[in-house]
Amino acid sequence: AWDRTVARMDAAEGRGRVIPLGRRARMWRFVAAAVVIAGVVFAVRFLFGPSTERLVADTSSLSATLADSSRVTLLPGTRITARMGAERQVALNGRAYFEVTKDPEHPFVVEAGALTVTVLGTSFEVTAYDTATSMQVRVREGRVQVVTNNDTLVLVSGEHARFDRARQVLAREAAGPVERW
Repeated sequence: AWDRTVARMDAAEGRGRVIPLGRRARMWRFVAAAVVIAGVVFAVRFLFGPSTERLVADTSSLSATLADSSRVTLLPGTRITARMGAERQVALNGRAYFEVTKDPEHPFVVEAGALTVTVLGTSFEVTAYDTATSMQVRVREGRVQVVTNNDTLVLVSGEHARFDRARQVLAREAAGPVERW
């Protein structure tokens, strides 16, 4: 049976017709290829990209280690969302104490409303409840940069800063009592 099929194909050699595909069919091939490439890019980014961690301390304090080995302690009523990628990003609502693993290649950024705190390796506290009239940053060790819409402060070990939401003012503040976490 196979020999007969091969003989028929050999006999028909050169007598076949080429039916050209229209422009529409070519366009659909390009569209299909683009969809496949976009799907692969999305799948790779989703599967191998930085994961998002969500932590919530409802009625008691919560201590956790983030994906980059930094430690965080959340007070009751606090929630954070952390993405540890090329830039280590944390969105904060509430009060948290951070012990950040040093990694100069990947800055650690805490965003709390209009306040952005950037560090390389340090221990600090951010108080930023969404219902409070002010936000506070307290540095235990190291150095942080605090940025708001129109001001920037660099704080070192033992310094504090307060951001007044109503007046949109960021000010260095006298150090209060030492707290133990």
